[in-house]
Amino acid sequence: MRVNYGKYLILASLVFGVTGGANLFVTSEVADATIIKNLNSHSRIVTINGNDFSRFFTANHNATISGNMVTLTNDSVGQIGNTLLNTKIDMSQSFTLNGKINLGNKGGGYGGGDGIGFVFQPGDTNVIGLGGNSMGIGGVKGAFGFKLDTYYNSDSDKYYSPDPTQFSDFSAFGAFVDGTSGVAKTLSDGAQKIDSPNNNQFKNITVSYDGDTKVMTINYDGKVWSRSVAQYIDGNTSMSFGLASSTGLFHNLQQFQLTDFSYTVAQGSVITHYIDTLGNNIAEDTIQSGDLQSKWTTTPKQIPGFTLKKVEGNTSGQYTANDQNVTYIYSKNQSNININYIDDSTNKILLTDNIGGNIGDKSSYKTADKIKKYLDKGYALVSDSVPSENLIFTSANQNFDVHLKHKTTIVNPSKPGKPGKPINPTDVSGPKWGIETSKAALTKNITETIHYIYENGKQAFHDVFDEITFEHEFVIDNVTGQKISDHGWKSNINYFSKKVSPVIAGYTPSKSVVGRVDNITENSDSVYEKIVYSKNIIGPITPNKPILPESNTTSFANPNNSSLEKLTTGTDKEKSLPKTDSKLTSSLSILGVLMVGYALFVGIYSKFKKN
Repeated sequence: MRVNYGKYLILASLVFGVTGGANLFVTSEVADATIIKNLNSHSRIVTINGNDFSRFFTANHNATISGNMVTLTNDSVGQIGNTLLNTKIDMSQSFTLNGKINLGNKGGGYGGGDGIGFVFQPGDTNVIGLGGNSMGIGGVKGAFGFKLDTYYNSDSDKYYSPDPTQFSDFSAFGAFVDGTSGVAKTLSDGAQKIDSPNNNQFKNITVSYDGDTKVMTINYDGKVWSRSVAQYIDGNTSMSFGLASSTGLFHNLQQFQLTDFSYTVAQGSVITHYIDTLGNNIAEDTIQSGDLQSKWTTTPKQIPGFTLKKVEGNTSGQYTANDQNVTYIYSKNQSNININYIDDSTNKILLTDNIGGNIGDKSSYKTADKIKKYLDKGYALVSDSVPSENLIFTSANQNFDVHLKHKTTIVNPSKPGKPGKPINPTDVSGPKWGIETSKAALTKNITETIHYIYENGKQAFHDVFDEITFEHEFVIDNVTGQKISDHGWKSNINYFSKKVSPVIAGYTPSKSVVGRVDNITENSDSVYEKIVYSKNIIGPITPNKPILPESNTTSFANPNNSSLEKLTTGTDKEKSLPKTDSKLTSSLSILGVLMVGYALFVGIYSKFKKN
């Protein structure tokens, strides 16, 4: 049974200083300088013979190199080993690797495992994938390769997928592996069975690659696997190469013996990045390539709107097998946007908001909240020039204006204020309505009263009352609460018309007419007039001879009674006084008749007595 070797990976990491989680990193440097110098001096094409194995490859973890052979794992539980080429391979050129493989002495069904993987990946030369079922390919993005697998694996995890089901009988097999996603996926098409390991027998293997067609071919023990790997290379001109193996509870002695390896050493590359402080690319990367150990240098770019802040990495050096990176970090140039809130009523700036930002960035500034604050305080919006969307910081500073004016309120008796209450209901701490805005304070009544009395002070006629109402109107500034204009006091009429005193029979008024009073203003005093009725004086009547009334008669109840029973006064009736509702009785007329009758009676009686 094959097991997942995560625990062994962790152990190996602790022992050999492995870092980086899923990847295994070796600590040795690239091949010694003498070899590199020789390559640069003559050609980048190099052929490694078996005796040079240890000079061009580095063994890691349980792996050891002796002469032309690397022992990747011993025939024991929990082994993990790999050997990595110290330089990268130029994938634009062809290469050929010849050697021999020993897969052990037992198959998967008899306690043997796990096999050997040939790994190609675009990263540094000291990086390899996970062991166990990943076969050194899973766990490194961009990796691919070929494996000779001696144990069928039916499970999966985030770094590898199950083996093809046609090998579920625990047959050993060979197949290409796609690990470019970071997950080692065994490709079933083209996969073939191989003989189970037996007696630690070495068998010939050749790995060849055509740089033009990008076809990789594997020849092992008389069988051939061939596949285009162009999609896995995906434009990478250089690849790191290594062999990896591991064991679990099932194990084998697993070895590779180098015959020769002819390949083109990839040139070293220096990749220069240009980013802002947030890590965003602000210019295209610059890639320089050159022969290993040759010198290189790089300089920052002038990028509009940005200023160089710092550089990470060396700005000069020598090309190495692994890519080198230089990163220039820029800060965006700053610009300012000024937003002025202007009081048009006073021609003063209420507030200036100064916001800074990186050139090209979009500001999230909105004026709505500030404007509402001023509207609540009694302002009215005139104009707002700030863009509601796409307020962008430009290379030049920008100014925008928000214009406001004071709202005003007309106050009059029809629209009075509310003394003590806020003029602006949403601004409780703002100006309040004054007492002068109350309806009572905005109204003045000027009156004319005429009082009719007799000389004894008693009322002779009901009072006559007239009134002129003046209304005050002015304008309040809602922001300050101050009066800003006064429309004055107004009335529909400014005079009291003349008043004719009522006629009361037998009486004469002190004034028959109260004259018109002109030019009444809100400041005029009320008019009071008292009309006194005086009683008319009636003199005695002495006739020359008795005159009997022709049509009037005087009757007495009895001759001996001097009481007046009835007085007939002709057709006189009750009359109403002018401009009054009171009726005038005929009392005075009757009294006059009685007096005349009495005089006649006295005269006749005196004559009768004399005769």
